[in-house]
Amino acid sequence: MKEFWGNLGQRLANAVKSAATWTVTYKVRIAACVGTIGLVTVASVAGNAYVERNTIDVWHVYVNEHQAGTVSDPQIIESYVEQRYKQLEEQYPQVHMVLNDEDINFEKETSFKPKTDDDGAIQNLAELLEPKSVGVALKINGETVGIVKDQETADAILNQIKLHFTAADPDEAVRNVRILSEAEAAEAVKKRDSEYESIEFVEEVDVDVVESFDPGQVADPQELVDKLITGDVAPTVYVVKEGDCISCIASKLDISEEEIRAKNPHIENDNIYIGDELDVTILQPHLSVKTEELVEELHDIQYETIYKQDDELKMGKTVVEQQGVNGKQLLTFKLTKINGIEQEQELINKEIIEEATPAIVRRGTKVIPGEGTGSFAWPVSGAKISSSYGMRWGSLHKGIDLTSKNKTIKASDNGKVIHAGEKSGYGNTVIIDHNNGYQTLYAHLKSISVSEGSVVEKGEEIGIMGSTGNSTGVHLHFEVLKNGTAQNPVKYLP
Repeated sequence: MKEFWGNLGQRLANAVKSAATWTVTYKVRIAACVGTIGLVTVASVAGNAYVERNTIDVWHVYVNEHQAGTVSDPQIIESYVEQRYKQLEEQYPQVHMVLNDEDINFEKETSFKPKTDDDGAIQNLAELLEPKSVGVALKINGETVGIVKDQETADAILNQIKLHFTAADPDEAVRNVRILSEAEAAEAVKKRDSEYESIEFVEEVDVDVVESFDPGQVADPQELVDKLITGDVAPTVYVVKEGDCISCIASKLDISEEEIRAKNPHIENDNIYIGDELDVTILQPHLSVKTEELVEELHDIQYETIYKQDDELKMGKTVVEQQGVNGKQLLTFKLTKINGIEQEQELINKEIIEEATPAIVRRGTKVIPGEGTGSFAWPVSGAKISSSYGMRWGSLHKGIDLTSKNKTIKASDNGKVIHAGEKSGYGNTVIIDHNNGYQTLYAHLKSISVSEGSVVEKGEEIGIMGSTGNSTGVHLHFEVLKNGTAQNPVKYLP
């Protein structure tokens, strides 16, 4: 987050004086003591002693040019001002109140038996000292969204919003939102900053000192946090109707499918039923947090199988000359999120930790049809991943979902079709056995171009992308299975 505070803290500190640190800067005007000099001239020695004992200093108190009275000691005024500040702090605990005490000045006079009225001066001073509120206005894109007590409170509010949108469990964060102390907030944000490349507000955030406002305008910090996070949006419920699907509802309400899934974790495999009530509340935060984080993942590099022709082996026979060993690569992704929702995933670095050792296999002079190479190709040209492999809505999403303008589905490697038809939940599905421990699955097809038992080559058309089965729109669900166990297909694709 950029440094937008500037010298605001210093300006506020100069504007606000606490009772504990208040001191009077004496502006003393010395009065001429002509009467005293005359007395001294004509008095006897005894008279001089009497006059000296009764000649004392007094202070005339002014607020600007208005005289408040005469006191015997300026400490009386200082004590009153301190007491007045304490009263204001008790009366307005959520607001900084200041007095125009910098306008107080004194005129010192030395005279014979002068008259003072401490109580009267304080009573007049009470009328001449005017309390004034001083606070900090929190602004978003130039618009004031609330006035808070001080810079520390403003910082705590902004830090709390950062922490909320970077929490591992946003629902838990909502339940536990509270205003942290300055030390807690600073420490928490420092720790969170170390986990992200950047944390910043999308909107322009600024603060400014404001004065002389109604103390009732000061916002409750907790209420201001809630307002900035939710945008004062009321909960919205959608009742599932006949013909509805996740993508249909998302399109109808102009929201993303991911937001629907995130708010309704009870949905499994996008299965929804007539009468289901879905939370489709879309918060419109006044203040949004953009984060960028680097995520490192260690993946296998699938070894290549190199085939050597061997005239001594019968056609179709193979002998492993060298076992293949997967390599290791460290992939670094940059994830960009706004308010915790992923907006972009970019592969920014690939570091080879260990090269793969190819498998070397001797086989007959004729390549055996249907045997995989061990090197997979993308099953769709120009594909984009719309849903990744991994845990989703409480269960494992065993493959990746691909979308593309090109709807033709191709075999990812050589193999034999062992299934071509309807499969529960998957719709029209093709499964290819690559005869090397790997199988690939292609689901939700609109139509199938191959039949069970046929041998296909890498890149051969096997069907057209569709939305059959439990599908939320036209896409290809693609799985890679190794010895019957689902793998992350991204690890095997170039």
